[in-house]
Amino acid sequence: MLALCAPSELADEIRSLIEEPGEAAIEEILDFVETARAESGGEAIAARIAARDGGVAVTVLTEAGRVLDSRVFGDEEEEPLDIVAVRDALEGRVAILEA
Repeated sequence: MLALCAPSELADEIRSLIEEPGEAAIEEILDFVETARAESGGEAIAARIAARDGGVAVTVLTEAGRVLDSRVFGDEEEEPLDIVAVRDALEGRVAILEA
């Protein structure tokens, strides 16, 4: 069912209805990793992922081990975020470390 919203928010509401569960969270994770990459100063980065109560914790580190950023994604979603989907999305974009 479409939620009551302002006309300016209608496109976002429709998009959220047709997206697969977790798709928005995956896009947010990819943006999160790319933002951390930009802050790395050219150093190689890796992402450590771990399942957390209905979500996935993502920590982005430099090759030297400096933590750039860390956050739990999907913990507020109706459907739990699948760590396998996160791993698949990140694979080939960044080195992945399992926690």
